[in-house]
Amino acid sequence: MEKNSDEELNFNVSYSNELILYAVSLNRRIGVDIEFIRPDFADEQIVKRFFSLPKKIRKEAFFTCWARKEAYLKATGKGIASGMDQFVVSLIPGEPAELISTKINPEETSSFWIEDLNMGQGYKAALAVEGPRCKINYRQY
Repeated sequence: MEKNSDEELNFNVSYSNELILYAVSLNRRIGVDIEFIRPDFADEQIVKRFFSLPKKIRKEAFFTCWARKEAYLKATGKGIASGMDQFVVSLIPGEPAELISTKINPEETSSFWIEDLNMGQGYKAALAVEGPRCKINYRQY
């Protein structure tokens, strides 16, 4: 297969605990993040302070939010140093993943989409992709 000189292969990788997650795309910026929901998560006070949610979903919401935010930052190439407080993602577990707003680059709100990935019990994972929503394929081995 001959490669078109205008095509760009993009990839991203994340790992947590015993799992590794990688994503590959053609001509789209892409980012992934996977987080192991640690049972000994010691910062319950931080979660309580920043999430006005029922206690039973706070920890899961925190890791859901973190995975979505980090996937987006990795897709844009900005990284955590650019500020996790500079954009808003949906965070309620089970509700659709969404980039709600961003101060970093407001136009990106409509040009990026986020998808949760089911990596099994005890993990939260997300994929962020630039461009129109498309079909994604993923497998666990």
